[in-house]
Amino acid sequence: TFANRAPILVSDLADRMVTEMDMIYHHFINEVQYDADDETWLSAQKLFLNPTGWMDGGSSYGVVINGGGAAVVGIGTRINGCNNIRVNNLEIFGVYNQAQEKIKFTVPEGTSRGILFDVTDWISVTDQIEDRSRSQYVGDVFTDIQFAVNRFVTSWYYRNSLYIGPEEEEYVFRGNLPENNYPFLTIFPAATEDRSDDAHMSGCGTDIQLHSSKGAIGLMVNGAQDSVFNNIYIHEVYNWADLGLDVCGEYDGPHLTTEDIDIQYGYTGTRAHGMVIDWTTGQYKDIQIEDVESWHGEANGLTIYKESYIDLQSLLIRNINAGTRLDAAKVDTLTLPNLVPRACAVDIHDRTVINYVSGGEVDNIVFNNVVGFDTCDQFGPPMTNYMAKREYAKKQVIDLQLTNIICLVVVCVMIVCIFYALYRSIMCIKHANVMNMSENTPLLKGI
Repeated sequence: TFANRAPILVSDLADRMVTEMDMIYHHFINEVQYDADDETWLSAQKLFLNPTGWMDGGSSYGVVINGGGAAVVGIGTRINGCNNIRVNNLEIFGVYNQAQEKIKFTVPEGTSRGILFDVTDWISVTDQIEDRSRSQYVGDVFTDIQFAVNRFVTSWYYRNSLYIGPEEEEYVFRGNLPENNYPFLTIFPAATEDRSDDAHMSGCGTDIQLHSSKGAIGLMVNGAQDSVFNNIYIHEVYNWADLGLDVCGEYDGPHLTTEDIDIQYGYTGTRAHGMVIDWTTGQYKDIQIEDVESWHGEANGLTIYKESYIDLQSLLIRNINAGTRLDAAKVDTLTLPNLVPRACAVDIHDRTVINYVSGGEVDNIVFNNVVGFDTCDQFGPPMTNYMAKREYAKKQVIDLQLTNIICLVVVCVMIVCIFYALYRSIMCIKHANVMNMSENTPLLKGI
């Protein structure tokens, strides 16, 4: 029995899941239409329907070249055993992402996770989170079944990665009440004003699969040594993801798997990159990247992260647009983890050495129409580390404030001097008049 619901058999839960999946299948494949008010159809849409058809996980790729292991963790993690790659005459296009951000929840006993290493989407299966002492579980068929498995199935052949904490079981089966000490406040603590109790709310920035979100990337190359990429054409890389959630407060970057804060700074699910390389050596020649766009985050043509020692030749980058669904007023209000949307033709990070096969950077990096609320100074001094850039921006603000203060002081001093000079002039005139009166008085008496 789930909290605030009538008892139900586990077999009925299984049948309900099959029914909802069948409804989605027949709707798309056989164009079957269902009553808009049908509760089962509404439940099926909430769980299984992707209205845009775009990837709603944290990352979309055209091509990934990666070291040993799945490329679901932080960029620059799995870089071993990848060398002597040769790629010629490759076109990548139509990479779309609209990540639905989820949260990795941690209870005192550990990180909760589902049978498929997925996260429990507490925001989706709870009636509201504004007043978490009053929150109640509403569930969906998938989450219901996971909790049923946790209660009745003991074999790890079926449980797989499943871990559900006692507070979570209490919340789902008994509710969120004074009598059981409001278990939802342990699962999803209410934020204090200074967020001092939110150290364990560090799970924002992931997706439903508990992967490290990277946004939309045309070509990602992790760790490829002694490799050659020649005549690569990447275009139409789009990211429609919303801004990052604010329920975890301000944070520098995701702490989900093995993220490197120098690489994945801020909320990274909104990024759109034509090409990303890291921890690599070799040659990258005749690269054309165009039409890369992010609605709410950064957009780059080519991003070169740390420990890359490469030769570049002939890059053409066009139509890179960052933050296209934001305006200046909204950007001014952004705080971590959401960054000012920056656009770069080629974003070269620290601990990287770039050589050019012939000529210099101006000869080999050609770009136009790179637009964002901030842009890279492509041929200026490097400012590639996000935290360094943020500190630099802070210093610029402080310097501007100091300049304004100094100007204000100077203006005040000038005003005081003017008033003092005016005062002195008036006093001199009065003094002169008094002197004239003292000189004329005796003559008047003699008349």
